[in-house]
Amino acid sequence: MTVFIDGKRINEVSLAGVSLSDVLCFARHDEMEETLAALRQERLLRLESAGSPGTRFESHDDFDYLHVAVPDFDDPYEAPRAAELFLFRDKLLVFSDGSPAADKVLQAAQAGGAIPPEKALYLFFAHLLESDHQELLEIEEQIIDLEDELLDKPPDYTQKISWLRRRLFQLKRYYGGLYDLFDELEENRNNMLSREQLHAFHRHTGRAARLCQEVHNLHDYVTHVREAYQAQTDIELNKTTRVFTVIASIFLPLTLLAGWYGMNLPMPEIDMRYTYPAVIGAAVAIAGGCILLFRRKKWF
Repeated sequence: MTVFIDGKRINEVSLAGVSLSDVLCFARHDEMEETLAALRQERLLRLESAGSPGTRFESHDDFDYLHVAVPDFDDPYEAPRAAELFLFRDKLLVFSDGSPAADKVLQAAQAGGAIPPEKALYLFFAHLLESDHQELLEIEEQIIDLEDELLDKPPDYTQKISWLRRRLFQLKRYYGGLYDLFDELEENRNNMLSREQLHAFHRHTGRAARLCQEVHNLHDYVTHVREAYQAQTDIELNKTTRVFTVIASIFLPLTLLAGWYGMNLPMPEIDMRYTYPAVIGAAVAIAGGCILLFRRKKWF
């Protein structure tokens, strides 16, 4: 647990008897109970929705509760990293396990200078979103590379396409949740944010909306790539099917001849001198004619 009061770092053992105003507190989730007891906010432990998954905003009588579930940009199967924030008029309590955004706000507070709780909240989301646009550009580059590979010679990319779609779906849900959170925060029901901070958070709302739209566009792009891959796969399958069709078409009349003369019936031409060469010539002529016809039609 790390606590700052009026910009000065306070040892948690010396919190007793201290006027807890203009407080910034950073702690891990497993320290929540101890931290809230030290800050005389044990009632927050009874918040029914605390710790539940998903990004959301809740406005209570004298504080706002924010839960942010940040997905792993590299692995959509990893569980999101959660950060829980409690915003009072004179306090901001941040509980997270290794959140880079929380760590950067903590570093700024340790560097010196008092940071008001509402400004610390703004900085948290500013650091949270600062590199997301670059992350989406990298995903776009991966999709472009995948499309080029598919157009060259499509191997089995079903798993990779499915992985990208799952990744983008998770990000779409994340940015949609952030947009709703910022929209609720801008309503400022408890009047905890100044006009200046509301204007700043409006920029966050716009940025979250743009990121959500970028993810939506990338999701559509992946869908088009999947359709192109499916079309290319169908073309390759059609080529294979056409080869087998050509082979079957060539041997079908030859099979008819074999079946005709394989019958155990007396045929008048069997005893003729040139019947055998004639049948061989007919078979060669039929096969050669079929091959020439299919070549002319560019079937193979």
